[in-house]
Amino acid sequence: VAICAPIAGTLMDRYGAVRIIAFAVAGEAAAFALLAIAPAGFPLYAALIVLLALLGVGTTPPGFARIITARFDAGRGLALGCMISGLGLMAISGPIWATWVIQQGGWRAGYGVIAGLVLLLGGGGLLLVHGDRAAHPVTPVRTAADAAGGREALRRPLFWIMLAGFVAPALFGGGYLLHLISLLTERGIAPTTAARRGRCSPRSGR
Repeated sequence: VAICAPIAGTLMDRYGAVRIIAFAVAGEAAAFALLAIAPAGFPLYAALIVLLALLGVGTTPPGFARIITARFDAGRGLALGCMISGLGLMAISGPIWATWVIQQGGWRAGYGVIAGLVLLLGGGGLLLVHGDRAAHPVTPVRTAADAAGGREALRRPLFWIMLAGFVAPALFGGGYLLHLISLLTERGIAPTTAARRGRCSPRSGR
């Protein structure tokens, strides 16, 4: 995702965010569906995870943020906050219902349900968007940095400091969150309990 996100952003600049997001929603759902039916084996699993990252990178927040900033002015902060809150809601509820689905139908059923939710929620959201442009677009003021194609930012130390500030929490936070439920179950905690505790705090491992 880290490698492909800039590529997805470039494609959004060229073809519009809505088209790329629609492709990514379909691609992500297809990748999850393939995970649900693929033969068990680590090489194939790893290849499908890479495919999931490649096809689904367009569903990450930047594309949706671009659409929101084009449509909201006075309430832009609230709109962006509502958009990001979806990540938190899924982080809270996802482990609980996913664990229940896996207990009822196995891990393949879990991937199948996720594929369906991607199509339902992602496709439903896209139906609410009628295009990439705002109804009353504002002509942006071009600066020297714009004329340089955005490369001017790469020469500024502040850019790299901010980049490190964004990368570090995602790297370290995601590192333990993705595996926390597995760590808890390996220590003898029931999967349903681990799903409830693992979504809240690392202190649950006590």
